[in-house]
Amino acid sequence: MLPIAEPTSLGATLKVTKKGKTTDVTYGHIAKINHSACLRRQNGRQYVFDKCYSIKNNRKRFIKGGDSGSGVFLIDAENKILKPIGIGFMQGRTFSYVCKIKHVLDKFQLSICKDEFASNFFTKRKKKANKECGVNNNKDTCLDICL
Repeated sequence: MLPIAEPTSLGATLKVTKKGKTTDVTYGHIAKINHSACLRRQNGRQYVFDKCYSIKNNRKRFIKGGDSGSGVFLIDAENKILKPIGIGFMQGRTFSYVCKIKHVLDKFQLSICKDEFASNFFTKRKKKANKECGVNNNKDTCLDICL
């Protein structure tokens, strides 16, 4: 089972990652912890999602259409593990939005098992992440430089 993360403050930079159908693996930072995201549809309906994480979009949007439902993980580089924090569901110009996984787990009485992405993130993804970020030496990693 994967321990979930529940950041309550932005004291340290909170780095996150996800693997989506459209954008594959992307990285970002949590910008807000209890954000209300508003979705306005063309038919005039409006939906408000309370207590979400806002992820600052970097050079590449964290979430795009088709990525909804992707698991989002807090990167715990010190302990070399990923901790689930939520499910990506909406993109905006400046932020992407993630609902908190704790609310889903509590509501449906679920737990999260390890998957290949979370289990192998620190071994398999390092070379590709470094290439994406333009890191060409052995000392630095994408997680250190690009996030």
